Amino acid sequence: MNVAPLLGTWINTNANSRGITRIEISAQDDGLLRIAAQDWEATSLPFALDRFDSTEGMAFSTDTGKVRLQANIKGGVLVVAAMTAGEPNTWVREFYYRRTA
Repeated sequence: MNVAPLLGTWINTNANSRGITRIEISAQDDGLLRIAAQDWEATSLPFALDRFDSTEGMAFSTDTGKVRLQANIKGGVLVVAAMTAGEPNTWVREFYYRRTA
């Protein structure tokens, strides 16, 4: 699967967000994605969303035990639903753009 659309540093479009401000996604040799944000990191298997026969990774889901992310690319924007366990439990949906060099 081509995971290039997911790779890179993604910056929250809301500069005042109290949630995840930046997500870094890289590919590992085992086919998994390495997802790092704030003070945690996780791995996830990428999957395609746009067509049944697509070979382009456009989404992922991951869970660190305290944070669960579900993300997909829509119109070049990474749309992330983040659920956190704690006091209080939270759910937010935020949007990220890929930082270019």
